[in-house]
Amino acid sequence: MNCPDYLVCVCMGVMYSDIYAFLLESDSPSFDSVKNCLQVATGCNSCVDEVHAIVADVLRIKKINV
Repeated sequence: MNCPDYLVCVCMGVMYSDIYAFLLESDSPSFDSVKNCLQVATGCNSCVDEVHAIVADVLRIKKINV
């Protein structure tokens, strides 16, 4: 991960590194899997766009490394 760590989901206290690591280790990374496991986007929903962007980045990385 080359990006500085930062708080993505204020409501649940979830950091970028938490989401990134979860998605890298997941067999089926998706927005729903992150939401269900880490509880992001279940409070005020202000992080929804950012979480979708992180998911897209990780999916792109995983596709390149296949």
